[in-house]
Amino acid sequence: MTAEAVETGPRAGTAAPAADDRPLRIALLTYKGNPFCGGQGVYVRHLGRELARLGHRVEVIGAQPYPVLDEGVPLTELPSLDLYRQSDPFRTPGRGEFRDWIDLAEVATMWTGGFPEPLTFSLRARRHLLARRGDFDVIHDNQTLGYGLLGDLGAPLVTTIHHPITVDRQLDLDAAGSRRRRASVRRWYAFTRMQKRVARRLPSVLTVSGSSQQEIVEHLGVRRDRIGVVHIGPTPTSGRPIRPSPRCPAGSSPRPAPTSRSRASSTWLRHWPSSAPRTPRPTSWSSAGGPRTAPSPRPSSGTRSRTPSGSSRA
Repeated sequence: MTAEAVETGPRAGTAAPAADDRPLRIALLTYKGNPFCGGQGVYVRHLGRELARLGHRVEVIGAQPYPVLDEGVPLTELPSLDLYRQSDPFRTPGRGEFRDWIDLAEVATMWTGGFPEPLTFSLRARRHLLARRGDFDVIHDNQTLGYGLLGDLGAPLVTTIHHPITVDRQLDLDAAGSRRRRASVRRWYAFTRMQKRVARRLPSVLTVSGSSQQEIVEHLGVRRDRIGVVHIGPTPTSGRPIRPSPRCPAGSSPRPAPTSRSRASSTWLRHWPSSAPRTPRPTSWSSAGGPRTAPSPRPSSGTRSRTPSGSSRA
């Protein structure tokens, strides 16, 4: 249970926790933990830290790129072949790097245009967890949703789904300009069929917002009553005012830098300035393509924003 869940209390229809509840031994799984790109590494770091602060014993089990964790939260490395490492993406491993049939499946899937890591990590995690049966009270998966996590793992399983990757798949398909490109997109996202099947068979799913819950129902076919929402966001007491700098002196207009994980999502940039109508309109803004003149904002009925989080190792 996270700190936010403690504050909001038990969900309707569930029993209150017993007064003699002991701390839990939690295995927190993440098939990727990059602390600088995407949100998986950030989520795992902060969730692990907060669970540990509640008195639980948390152990993160992950693959490359490994997450940066806080003191008191150990990392057990469950290495893949690291086929998408930044210095050598889509590399072909040397013969001596192959250890078993899972490694062969990982390379074969990459060679045929697929993304193997959710499946292959789940298979390695299953083998690891069964070898340590009795070490954990609960297993918390961070959106791996691989076949290896079905069935008996030696402890109950709960999975966080931040949002269905089928959303990204559809964005890329909509942006594909040719049949060949669409075929390539479908092959790359073939793992989403597995994630749909696994999600429907899980007894309990967590997500981070009401909109994500709705997407999980619509895209993955998970029943709404099996999805719990534990919101994430900034803590009001942990922020500090931004100090003026030579690049952005006091009183000047800020230069926001929007980012996106999907190339197809660049179409939303023209709508982005209207997402925060109460802030001063920037004279310029930066994206992956470099600085541009800010487009005129469109009227908006409300404000919706997300605050990224990230920090160095404690």
